[in-house]
Amino acid sequence: MRMIITESNQDISILSHYGTASINTYYNVIDKYPDIWWFARIKVRPEHWGSGHGKDLMIELCRILDQRNIMLMNELNPYGNRDMNSLISFFKASGFEMADFETYDSTIMIRRPNNGC
Repeated sequence: MRMIITESNQDISILSHYGTASINTYYNVIDKYPDIWWFARIKVRPEHWGSGHGKDLMIELCRILDQRNIMLMNELNPYGNRDMNSLISFFKASGFEMADFETYDSTIMIRRPNNGC
């Protein structure tokens, strides 16, 4: 699958014909933890759900994260036909783990560099 990747000091975006993935620095943690970034979104066109294109986007994103030694935080937000359990499974398969700190009624997952994908 052909992908267009844009990178800066504050964001990374991956675009394909089937969907997009993007991450960025998070203003609440960037000063204290400059190597922690925030997962903005991964989105695949509904007609391509279940085809592996989301996984392809995640593999490329993981490659970039590992190369740049970036830890990624993700607040799970199910929408469409995705429920919380399917999101947790998807992100666990990409090396994310449940965060080990308390949050405000949110489900937070973290992916450390070189933690698989």
